[in-house]
Amino acid sequence: MDNSKRYFMNKNEILENTEQAFEEEQFLVYFQPQYNYTSKKIIGAEALVRWFHPLYGMQSPGDFIPVYESSGYITRLDLYVFEKICAFLRKSIDKNVRIVPISFNVSRYDVYGGNFIEDMEAIRKRYDIPVTYFRIEITESSLVGGNEYMIRIVESLHSLGYVVEMDDFGSGYSSLNVLKDVEVDIIKLDMIFMRGKIGGRGGIIINSIIKMANWLGTPVIAEGVETIDQAEYLQSIGCNYIQGYLFSKPV
Repeated sequence: MDNSKRYFMNKNEILENTEQAFEEEQFLVYFQPQYNYTSKKIIGAEALVRWFHPLYGMQSPGDFIPVYESSGYITRLDLYVFEKICAFLRKSIDKNVRIVPISFNVSRYDVYGGNFIEDMEAIRKRYDIPVTYFRIEITESSLVGGNEYMIRIVESLHSLGYVVEMDDFGSGYSSLNVLKDVEVDIIKLDMIFMRGKIGGRGGIIINSIIKMANWLGTPVIAEGVETIDQAEYLQSIGCNYIQGYLFSKPV
């Protein structure tokens, strides 16, 4: 894509171009690897959607995702992304390529929308992909304020065999309360803790979170890791799983 063509569409332009984007499959799925810093091996990847418009270039997810959340398109997009992941995994399995679990973002609009899990399962079964190859990411903000319902959602996902991750941990105000009530399998540490000077007050908070997660028997993946100093610090306090530009951009 020629970056000189890049033009950020406004809300109306995004909506006007959406149907064509689905029809022409302008939405592409990228993967950002997750690493065990000690072994230097890939232990998973997060699926991220990108929109490449043929005239306007790449559109920022930060622009079109909120529009889709407010207009009702987000569930359609999330199921589209999930199907692309399934197609990618099916091709990889058929070629005997080594598979790692893929983390897939689920919006609160999806889980409150009714039949999302059933629709997701129908796609997975159509491609005949083992459920063990998926991790479902639910943001911390989605879990806050609707705990009883979200507890049932997480239990339902667990009953189907999915691993459930709490994404953006620490970005809200009720993280500990959510952890108490919702039995997630993995915590993804919000990248806000990776900004600024290593150690200090932020380091104390990160250290406490990782110790608490270890006591709960819950692995932590640190997002937004960009430097060796950050990775080394995380490793020194017991967090070996990292994701960020230090190892790879979404590809």
